[in-house]
This record gives sequence, structure tokens and C-alpha cells, in this order.
Amino acid sequence: MGLFSMFKKDWIGEIQRVETYLQDGEPVLALELLRKIERRVDDPNHTTALKNLRARSETALLTSLVQRADEAESKGKLEDAADWLLSAIERTEDSSQRLTLEARRSDLLERLEDDVNPFGGDVGAETGASVDELDAEDIDFHYDALVQTLATWLAEHYANRPTVFREAVLRLNGGQTEVALQDLESMLEEDPDDAVLRLERGRAHLILGNNVLARADFEAIWNVLGTEALDAAGVLSIPSLWADSTLADDPAAVVDRLEDLADPRRGESNLCDLYATALVDVGHHEEALPYLQAVLRRFPSDPRFALHLANVLEMTGQPDEAVACLEAAVGPSCSGGQCGVGPRHLPSLRTLARLHLQGEPNLERCAELMAIVAQSQRGLLNSEDHRVLAQYYEASGDEKAAEHARAEAERLATMGPAAESAPTSLGGQRSAL
Repeated sequence: MGLFSMFKKDWIGEIQRVETYLQDGEPVLALELLRKIERRVDDPNHTTALKNLRARSETALLTSLVQRADEAESKGKLEDAADWLLSAIERTEDSSQRLTLEARRSDLLERLEDDVNPFGGDVGAETGASVDELDAEDIDFHYDALVQTLATWLAEHYANRPTVFREAVLRLNGGQTEVALQDLESMLEEDPDDAVLRLERGRAHLILGNNVLARADFEAIWNVLGTEALDAAGVLSIPSLWADSTLADDPAAVVDRLEDLADPRRGESNLCDLYATALVDVGHHEEALPYLQAVLRRFPSDPRFALHLANVLEMTGQPDEAVACLEAAVGPSCSGGQCGVGPRHLPSLRTLARLHLQGEPNLERCAELMAIVAQSQRGLLNSEDHRVLAQYYEASGDEKAAEHARAEAERLATMGPAAESAPTSLGGQRSAL
């Protein structure tokens, strides 16, 4: 009772401490102290002041969490960034802000899933040094951290491996793919039947674009390592790696071999995506339609399947249905120039913008969608985007601007897939975006 009485007399001093914590950038400490004050101060005259202080503290904490996510993403630590964003999502009560954060986190998780490397991050980014500069203790530490991301059954096969293998794995995951491949080749000369060595060599070939060699490695170990997930996240498997290496050259083989594994009732999403791509590539559109509808019911938030379905609908002469499909998937998230619901899936946005230029063009909607694409790419567009913009200008009756956009698309195409430039405009004209 004495403690409580003393606290009541000095609660304004405690509030000042909260203010100090906020000024010092310590919102967690501010909220902890504020919770104590709220439990002990029951004077209704102070309710409004405490509510305002809590709102400021929550805002400061949310800002801090998002800043930490920004820092992690800038360093290539996508998993850490996704975790910080999850914490931020759990703290916000603003529905619009929560949806924006969820969309950003979904994009990060998609980028992680799209990586052919099952272990994740770049050792160089984590340590600031190359593998050659690491001592034995650091090599073991980073290798063990990578192995922990594997499925338990596979991680056992990576235990007690020699230093040369550990270094090769770290190099492979740190971007030194060609050096790692040389080391793996040397080890395989001594032990050509080691399935783990062939798995790592296959991954190296896949990263380097040596699809035929990668396919041979994954084919050889399919029956040894089986079809179970290789990583703890359940994203990669030997069938998915094999299909990834086979799809471009032999989509029919992917269709034949993945039919059962990619069953929409139980297949993993990555396998279903590869199988759907193969169905489209071999022209099995009539099979692809019901398959994609079933997969989309199973994975309703995965934008890849809505895009696949929209493409098939367009190919089968159903452009209006294709627009409706993508509007349902990404349209509500990107109305009014803002993407607030679901992942900001740029391929879907580009396709939807292009579809809105067919038939009776919806120029306003196309411009709105392409503005979001540009915003998502730091205000820039790639070659494909400029081609859509050229179609937009052509539909607008501005052939001169369309010609300029087409020329920019061709210029960027010759520079490579990473080339980008600002939205095109001519003379005193305003860009459509």
C-alpha cells in the first residue's frame, strides 16, 4: 500500500520517464513502463493523456520494427526482414497499414521461395568476408546454421562432413558458384555415388544455367533421396529441382513425371506451379483450366496460380474472364493506386494492365496499374513494362509516344533483363504514369 501511495504521488515523474524513453528511441521500454502506470493509475482525469501516450509509443515501436525490416532487407537478410514485419503486423490496429505490411511480407516470403538455394542467405553478406577469410570456427558456425534450415532427415546426411565440403557449401550459398563446383567435382571423383555431393553439384549447375547437367544429377539421386521436402520450409524437393532443370527443354517430361506428385489435393505449391507451367508450355490448355481452378482453391492467396489461370483463359479466347480472374486476385489490392491486400505480384499487374488494353480499352485502369508497377520498381520500368506502355499510347492515339516507348523497350532488351528506365514521355507531354 505504501508503494502504491508513493507511486500515485509521483506518477507525473513516471510519465516523464516514458517521454524520455521515446526521445531516446526505446519504445519497448516506454511501453513496459506505461503498462505499469496504467495498472496503478485509475484517475479518470488522466485516461485521455495515457491513451495518447500509448498511441505515440505504439506508433514509435511500429516505426522501429519497420525500420529494422528495412535494414535487414537492404542487407539481403530476407528472413529477418519477414520476421520484423510479422512483429509489426501483430502490433498495428490500422487495417490498411496491416494489409500493406502483409503484402510486403508476402513478397519477401515469395522471393525466399523462388530462390533455388534451399539454405537461404549469403555468407558474405552475413560476415562481411569471403569464405577464404573465415577461420575454422566461423566456417563450422555458418555451415551449421545453413544445415539447420534443412529437413531433419537430410540434415543428418550433412553432419560430420569434411572441411572442404563445408567450404564448398558456403561458397555455393555465398555466390562463389564456379569455385564451389570445382571443389564438388573433385570430391565426386573420389566418391561418385555420394548423393549429397550430387545434390550440391546439381544445385551449382542449376544456378549456372547448366540445365542438362543439373537434370542428370537430380535424375541420378531421385530414387536415393526420394520425393520428400529437402528444406525445413517444405519448399524444395528432388522432383522440384529436377523439374526446374527440365522445364525449359522438355516440358512434356515434367507433365508426365509430376502428374501424381502435383495432385492439387495434396501437392506442394512449388511442384504445382512447375506442373501448371509445363501443362501450358505443351499446349494442354483444356487440362490446365480445371487443374488451375482446383489448385487455386487449395492455394487461394498464391498469385502464381491466378496468373496461370488468367493466361490460359486468354489463350482459350476468354479475355474478359482473364481480366475478372486477375482483378479478383490483385485488383482490389491495387485500386486507387495503392496495393493494400495480398502480395504485390508484378507479373500479374503487368498482365492485367495489358489485358485492359484489349477489346474496348480501359486506359485509366491500365495507367493506374502500371503506375503501381513503376512505384514497386523505384519509379522505373523494364523492357516488358515499356511494351505495355507502348500499347497504352497506341490505344490513346499517340503514335509518336508509342514509337518512343517501343524503342525504349528494345533498347532495354538489348541491355539485359535487369535494365530499367523511367516511364517514357515526349516533349512537353506528361508520361501516362
